[in-house]
Amino acid sequence: MNNKKTKSVECIDFSNIPLTDTYNDHIFVIYPFIESEGNSINTNFGSILATKDVWDHLSKLLSGSKCCTSINKVYIYRDLEYCLNSCVGNHDDLDLLVSVTHKKISHVDLRKKYLLIISAHELLDNDSFPKLNSYNDEYEKTVREYKFGTVSLNLVTIKKNNHEYNHIEITFQYKKHMSKTIIKDLDYVKAILNKQFFEY
Repeated sequence: MNNKKTKSVECIDFSNIPLTDTYNDHIFVIYPFIESEGNSINTNFGSILATKDVWDHLSKLLSGSKCCTSINKVYIYRDLEYCLNSCVGNHDDLDLLVSVTHKKISHVDLRKKYLLIISAHELLDNDSFPKLNSYNDEYEKTVREYKFGTVSLNLVTIKKNNHEYNHIEITFQYKKHMSKTIIKDLDYVKAILNKQFFEY
């Protein structure tokens, strides 16, 4: 007996993403919407939050792929992000990295099956981030990154205020001379996600 469930959603399509010279060197982040009962922003789109069944099945689909895991403590102040990153490798010790990033959002596109955010990132000196008693936001972020050429498929867990949230990100840095390669790699990731969303 076939116990797989078929999702009643349309195929995810990244063909209209604006890969133009305007966004050269920008970071593209795509958040696929998960459409399921009891887990929606509204009836038109869905939620970026992944339900347990979707999360578990996608993890199983990716289990044979190479994965890099990082645990990040993130502090947000205005358009600055302070990130204390612990890269989990094959060693007993964690490689601790600190970064301060200025993020300027250039484009936001809400489509039927995903949310796209394009932003310019600038790495700053660590002293650029102010030392305050509280910040606009702070949370722990665990990322399992699966790299497919120029495109990363990330399984992200956010821990904040004693709650835990899972979502999926597709990320890449656009380079105009690599647009054909990026499109090819996006198609590969799209095939994984469409298999995920249609059968689990």
